[in-house]
Amino acid sequence: MSILNELNNLWRTEKEPKHLYHATWIKHIDDISKHGLGKIKELNYKYDDINITGNHVYLEQDEDTARGYMESLVDEGKGTLEDIIVFRVSVDDLDKDKLIPDPNLDIPNGSVVYKDIIKPEALILIED
Repeated sequence: MSILNELNNLWRTEKEPKHLYHATWIKHIDDISKHGLGKIKELNYKYDDINITGNHVYLEQDEDTARGYMESLVDEGKGTLEDIIVFRVSVDDLDKDKLIPDPNLDIPNGSVVYKDIIKPEALILIED
């Protein structure tokens, strides 16, 4: 099965989404604006990178899901709700051959991993 067919079966919508989302801490905004998303310097979850090596970034199909992952870290005392920022990226700006289903999840839910760096110019910071 090609990666595009696999992803088409994974999306929670009838068709491929137009955008994907990534949430992170505001303290990373300067580095992201210079270097993009995907250069792993600090892991948010203990299971990050179990099955993935090299530059990569986790993406969600909707802003609320992306934000929800970071909110779970707030519950663990790793930051505050005010520290969370969310970026949107157009699927058209990504090399689809570098998208894979999130291997850290037992049940596919539409979460994907982009196995490269997303350039800063492809990222849109979502304002609350």
